[in-house]
Amino acid sequence: LVKSNRKAEGGELLRGGVLKLWEERDLPICAACTELPLAYDASGLPQDRTVSSLKALCDACLKLLHS
Repeated sequence: LVKSNRKAEGGELLRGGVLKLWEERDLPICAACTELPLAYDASGLPQDRTVSSLKALCDACLKLLHS
């Protein structure tokens, strides 16, 4: 859905799955591809409960660039 520019729909679907997972375990969500971080952003879920692969890659590239 994200690749089809339907992030809101993707976010809704992801939200349901994440809330179900959190019923089982209270752990952060690892959004480890290019679409999941975007869907997570659209889900309305708290940002401090996810690890974004996009942000991690960006941070690592900036760190390397400025070292």
